[in-house]
Amino acid sequence: MRTDEADNRFGPVHVLATACFEHGVLGLSSGPWGRLDIALECVNQASRQEVYVTQEIRPLASVPSS
Repeated sequence: MRTDEADNRFGPVHVLATACFEHGVLGLSSGPWGRLDIALECVNQASRQEVYVTQEIRPLASVPSS
């Protein structure tokens, strides 16, 4: 979910369907390009490991007000 540029309203929620059943581990990382890497590792109902990875291309920013 993102906010608008004025940071006073939330945008739509983005939902990613998974086969996760239990033991989910979420990893977030970023580099100098401002992109956000998102990874989810979990166990499915067949007790097999599932790994989901995506990247948010639009940079995230936070601007403090004075």
